[in-house]
Amino acid sequence: MVLARARRRLLALVVVGILALPLLVGNSFHRNLLDIIAIMAILSMSYNIILGMAGQISLSHSAFYAIGAYTMAIAVVRWGFPQAVAIPMSLVFSALAALVVGIPTLRLKSFYLAVATLALTVVTGVILFQWRSLTGGVEGIGGFGRLQLFGWEPSPVAYSYIIVIAALGIYWVLQNILHSPFGRATIAVRDHEGAAVALGIPAARQKVVALVISAVLAGFAGNLYAFREQYLNPVSFELQLAFLLLVMAVIGGLGSNAGAALGAAVVILLPELLSGLGSEVYFLVYGVMTILIILYLPAGLVGIPRLVTQQFRTRLRRQPSSESGNRPAAIASVEPQLTERGDTGVAPTNGRSEILRVEHVTRRFGGITAVSDTTFSVASGTITALIGPNGAGKSTLFHIISGALKRDTGKIVFDDEDITGLSPHLVAQRGLIRTYQTVSLFPEMTVYDNLLTGYHRRHGAGLLSSAFRLPRFHNAEAKARQMADEMLAAFGLEPWRDVPAASLPFGLQRAVETARAMAAAPKLLLLDEPAAGLNDQEIHGLKVALRGLRERGVTILLIEHNLPLVTDLSDWIVVLDFGEVIAEGTPAEVQANPRVIEAYVGTPEHKETRLATRA
Repeated sequence: MVLARARRRLLALVVVGILALPLLVGNSFHRNLLDIIAIMAILSMSYNIILGMAGQISLSHSAFYAIGAYTMAIAVVRWGFPQAVAIPMSLVFSALAALVVGIPTLRLKSFYLAVATLALTVVTGVILFQWRSLTGGVEGIGGFGRLQLFGWEPSPVAYSYIIVIAALGIYWVLQNILHSPFGRATIAVRDHEGAAVALGIPAARQKVVALVISAVLAGFAGNLYAFREQYLNPVSFELQLAFLLLVMAVIGGLGSNAGAALGAAVVILLPELLSGLGSEVYFLVYGVMTILIILYLPAGLVGIPRLVTQQFRTRLRRQPSSESGNRPAAIASVEPQLTERGDTGVAPTNGRSEILRVEHVTRRFGGITAVSDTTFSVASGTITALIGPNGAGKSTLFHIISGALKRDTGKIVFDDEDITGLSPHLVAQRGLIRTYQTVSLFPEMTVYDNLLTGYHRRHGAGLLSSAFRLPRFHNAEAKARQMADEMLAAFGLEPWRDVPAASLPFGLQRAVETARAMAAAPKLLLLDEPAAGLNDQEIHGLKVALRGLRERGVTILLIEHNLPLVTDLSDWIVVLDFGEVIAEGTPAEVQANPRVIEAYVGTPEHKETRLATRA
């Protein structure tokens, strides 16, 4: 609390200092330098959206910057539009350029976006140099006048204030976006796209929107630059600028808006500090700084205070209270909150409605049939286990149910809706939430932010309300935080609330993953080997937790190899072998089934068949 208050006071002092700079700067040279730093800070912050938040390498921000500047100039000089029309038009053109590049490539790996954006930068440069009748070519284009605001033409000092205030305003908006559902979802896609999609986050759309926002802001920075210079030349927008933006991001700190602005200031000021040494020296210094920061300061220059604070906290931090003893994982600490219950033996046909029905599903991989004409159902309010030997097709079936893998034949009916063929995020948005065989957290996020991201599909606050902190955002965020607090308490995770998920031990990570899935309010929760890697104490805690979830009305379908846990926990068991359902029933019925015994213990003929099938 004290640190947060001190941080707010420091931020207020920084803002006041920045606002005073245009008055304190004594001559036009330093004022122009201040203007360029502020404009480059906007451009660098725009780049941070796609690189830092979305984790996508773009080499086209110099092109978006140029498109914004040149479209405004051309619209005024060549087409006769007033500035009030030309400026919005330039932002639209920047957004369209981002869509043209982003839609075909952002569904693929980041490499393809890098190639496409590099191509856009090269093509834009060719157009600026060669299309003389439109752009002026190497001679450039001018004559679009100074910025006019409702008939008022700002003086140079006033225009400096406009640029600085615009930079501060954009910083505020981007900070709001960073700490919003959109920001958390975009970072989730960056850190683990599969886990993000499984929570209902449309990964491709997140990346496209992030690219469009960053392009619009880059185009806006181009407008500010054009009105400051009163003249545009293609040399100012060459490919070199795209690489300088990458250097700014790394030096300042990837993923940080303050880092992006700081990186811009360093890159702009360094040539002035080393004036007279030549551009080759600048780039050598940039390169050495970038390498040293990557090696020794991955969070960039802006991460230095955070690093010092973390070391200070580490020295002062006390261990979590002895109430949880020496337990190595928080899963065990859910016992006081969730009620333990014995085996109910409830079968799906015992008067309960079906929430999931798998009908005649088949999936082949080449000549191997992983899932063969599989049919079973899951009753609402029960824990159903899907078991079978290794290679029986269990995880493949989970992928098909969740939409991550297409089936060859058959259909999936969830909550009386045919969801066959739906994308994974659309399946999740309907309330079918899954976890993965390996822990799939968002490692750079804290435990609390992981839980807030789980709430994403229910949040309800849009991008605009989040960016400008409108009442709709505050109301939705309050509900999200209330839910996150409830999950922290229910899973005993309060001591680790603000700890990055990556730094937790394995058992705690499992607990966070399950709590995050619960934050999504699933109608059906799919757990893929939730006990894998847990010790006996953690398994007991997991068992109590899952029974507590069932008490809350959550339906669970789980894959598990720990048969004692399965028989003690499940209401109903479905057994797969060679991709086929060979038995289903209560734990007692399945344990006594000869085909199940044969599948697990095996006869010589059965083993030979398995080897031949999997070969």
